[in-house]
Amino acid sequence: MEFIHEDYSGWNNVESIPADKQSLVTELNFEIPIKRMEDYSIIPVKLNIHGEIAVVHYYLKNKSENNKNLLSNDARYYTDVLIKNNCRWLLFADHFGVQESRNYFFKNKSE
Repeated sequence: MEFIHEDYSGWNNVESIPADKQSLVTELNFEIPIKRMEDYSIIPVKLNIHGEIAVVHYYLKNKSENNKNLLSNDARYYTDVLIKNNCRWLLFADHFGVQESRNYFFKNKSE
């Protein structure tokens, strides 16, 4: 996972402590083979770039199917902190939470 900085730290609104790069890579390597992305949309909210650092806020809605053919719909908000290293942007820190009461941002006729 070359897009993740070695000193990465991030968490969500459920975990009690932040994860490091190894924890994130382990989680992604577990989830990627058992989930198939059906559809997704990213809604950018705000982007701030200050030299070699960027802060990105966005909403992500995705529909996926797991290895038991169960569909799930998620709507989450994200904040990513990126750091530029050797002309490449790397994920340095992040936070996300699940949207519960504001899903009206993501409604469409097919759901």
